[in-house]
Amino acid sequence: MMGCHSDNFGAKIRSPLLAIMLFSILLLAGCPQDNRVPPAQEDDGEVEYVQPEPEPGPEPLVTKVGFIGPLTGENASLGQEALNALRLAASELSDNLYSYEIIEQDGKCSYTNAAEALEYLVDFRGVGAVIGGLCPDEVDGMAASLEERSAILISLSKGTMDNGQVMSFAPPEGSSADALASLCASRGMKRVLVVSDGSAAALAKKSLFESSARKAGLSVLPAQVCASDFSSAALLIRGYNPEAIIVTAQDSSNAAKVVNTLRSYGISAKIAGDSLLITYEALSAMGDNSEGIYSLDSGPDYMEGRLAYFLNEYSFAYGEPHDAELVVNAANALYLLAQAQDFYSYRATPQDFRNYWISLDSWEGFGGALFFEHGDRTSPFREVTVSGGSVEILS
Repeated sequence: MMGCHSDNFGAKIRSPLLAIMLFSILLLAGCPQDNRVPPAQEDDGEVEYVQPEPEPGPEPLVTKVGFIGPLTGENASLGQEALNALRLAASELSDNLYSYEIIEQDGKCSYTNAAEALEYLVDFRGVGAVIGGLCPDEVDGMAASLEERSAILISLSKGTMDNGQVMSFAPPEGSSADALASLCASRGMKRVLVVSDGSAAALAKKSLFESSARKAGLSVLPAQVCASDFSSAALLIRGYNPEAIIVTAQDSSNAAKVVNTLRSYGISAKIAGDSLLITYEALSAMGDNSEGIYSLDSGPDYMEGRLAYFLNEYSFAYGEPHDAELVVNAANALYLLAQAQDFYSYRATPQDFRNYWISLDSWEGFGGALFFEHGDRTSPFREVTVSGGSVEILS
């Protein structure tokens, strides 16, 4: 009895274990196993070449150039155009070895602001050369401390101070008045009368021209202002019967309005004036009234290849400039500075820049040759007339 009981008890224990083992074996047998050995890769003897990352090249040598001009206020648009021209010229001059960085400050056409802007650029930004000064007060504000700060300025307008650290890209004040008086004298226009648009700029031009005309031996008749009611002035002009009317205005648009007003009142006297009369804007606005106008052309040749390309690039990036000559002057100023840098192997000091430009008599810039005297730019004027809507140089 005891033996039977023991065997049954063992069978009860072994049966579940055996069932589990059999179930595991069947489960494993039912699952496919991939026991294949992958074929060995053939060694063709070639080693894959991995291109190494190129070593970084040296950083370009940076020349910092300051710009100080009106970026706010009524002259802000002109300041921005000059700054845009410098940025475009800097991008064209820069390469992997040498680059130009333009650092701008707002001169606000103010003596004090321009002086403070110069102090910041030189003392805190490491600038040694500045291009700018669109207003005489800005030029004077910078000129006062240029020597003290060992900096130089290529100015885009004429200041009142005589300073050896300033290279003026603006023609001497009064030179266009002298040239215009000479044009009238050479063309037999002895009796002259000025008609202005009444602006401060136009009245300043009037005073300069009348002074030059008297020196040239011309008879100067009482000046008139082109106002909304021009009837009385027109009667006086007819009574004076001038051989030439000199138009002075603050911009091309106003110059064209003065001419159109004169012709609308039947005044047929010859008309002469500065280069504002022969801009594209003025010629378009005057139409047939521009025929026979005399003027002076001292600006760049806009058909010259390099200048045409530069202005096209400018217009694409920033839009059509309102003062193309200012844009050209700003670009030429940076290109001239870059030429001096190249001459001194990109180690030029402010004194080197000054010595370089003092030695210049002429330089081939955008739009033709530029001429210099004692470090300042001079403008040899060309006498021109308008014929059939086109500007022609007089022999």
